[in-house]
Amino acid sequence: MSAVPRPPSPPDVILEVPVGLEFLVVSRLVASGVGSVPGFTLEEIDEIKTAVDEGCALLGSERAPDDHLVLAFYLLDDEMVVEISAPEGPSVMPDELVVSILEAMVDDHEVDVNSDRPALRFRKRRRSG
Repeated sequence: MSAVPRPPSPPDVILEVPVGLEFLVVSRLVASGVGSVPGFTLEEIDEIKTAVDEGCALLGSERAPDDHLVLAFYLLDDEMVVEISAPEGPSVMPDELVVSILEAMVDDHEVDVNSDRPALRFRKRRRSG
């Protein structure tokens, strides 16, 4: 997949949640609400929520229970960019299943494990008509 640069503007919504899977529902609800603002369809919102699930599970694994994930949502004209970042810690690389799911759900994605905060960034474009 091609690189997804961070948009130049500040995020429209920022959410910080504990890494525990029990908090994944909060991330999904926020992704759903933010996705409805630019007019994504229900199917597209479900795809965004699935990508958020995968990103949170990937970056939340191998973290301490008191660590937090930060989700940043950028709303652009006809697309949304989501960045999920984790505190510095063990390196994470997505396996084939995670990559396949992301490729099916979003238009572009990238995993950055070489920065101070490992991150997954993805872009979802609205389908026309």
